Amino acid sequence: MVQVLNRFESPEDATNRDNPLVLDGTVEGTAIDAIQGRQITTYLADVSTAASAFALPGFAGTVVKVTTIRGGTIDSGSSTVQPRIEGIAIPGTTINFGAAGPGGETANSPTTGNVFSATDTLEVSTTGGSVGTSPLFILFYVLPDEV
Repeated sequence: MVQVLNRFESPEDATNRDNPLVLDGTVEGTAIDAIQGRQITTYLADVSTAASAFALPGFAGTVVKVTTIRGGTIDSGSSTVQPRIEGIAIPGTTINFGAAGPGGETANSPTTGNVFSATDTLEVSTTGGSVGTSPLFILFYVLPDEV
């Protein structure tokens, strides 16, 4: 089993371009697990605006976990974020964002509807129902069919 530990630090003054976001992490597990698992990252400029972001892995595999990292504050309302494969929602991965500051939210690990082919697109969409500009980083943790 592989455990991925992510670190996210938001700057004190999010409007200051000289104070960058810090995103990093470590992978713990056996060497073979660390080699087999991959991370596919995509980005939404604002979770509070209805939009979608896409990634094309270029290999076949299985989505085992989806993690999001919110880069700003949501003042009010709620946005629903839905990971998808080829436009079809991945069961058990819906994330709802309400009023909160920067930080991470982890979706449940899917057990069905999470297999993709080499030509499938991974997508994440947001309803944009919240108030407050907040970038969103989305990490798909996947196991390729072949290493």
